Amino acid sequence: MDWDREWVERYHRKQTTTRTALARLQREYRIARGLLGELSPGALVLDAPCGIGPHTRRLREDGFRVLALDVNPWMLAYAQREAEPERCLQGDLQRLPLADQVVDAAIVIRIFHYLDQPAERRRVLAELARVVRGRVVISFMHPVAMAPLLKRRPTRKTQTLGEIRADAAACGLRVAKVRPVLPFVKRMWFAALEAAPATGG
Repeated sequence: MDWDREWVERYHRKQTTTRTALARLQREYRIARGLLGELSPGALVLDAPCGIGPHTRRLREDGFRVLALDVNPWMLAYAQREAEPERCLQGDLQRLPLADQVVDAAIVIRIFHYLDQPAERRRVLAELARVVRGRVVISFMHPVAMAPLLKRRPTRKTQTLGEIRADAAACGLRVAKVRPVLPFVKRMWFAALEAAPATGG
């Protein structure tokens, strides 16, 4: 994809300036924030991929410090200007440029439906398990949903909840909570992941 400043500006207008887009962003953040659970003021939260920073800005407004990560430098520049995170990082979720256990929590929204291979998803989850001390909230697209059929839109890559549980377990995580946006109508679901309890040998 040819990402440049002009493309990012068009993306910004499409994603954040219409009533529908703003309502979607508010709904996504409300669900993700609820699934993160209790966090101390000033907790360090990873927003990856941050895109142009709408969730980064909301996290900051809620009193958290934010690491904003994206592979696209133009997105990062926009997020830095508009959302003012504590730090911006250019990088890949499969190879996070962070030390072990340095982040209190993370939100990972609108990326798993681009990962159709279990190995890709597990590399991402393993990296998140490595760097995050608390919960990781991810979004994914459930295969059973009416909305794409009614709108005659192609279904994006989907994962069942069973697949998400298996991917998480393979990385030492467990699904603590699940929240569909609108069960079996909308495709998007959210899951809160946390470290799985150690089992006795």
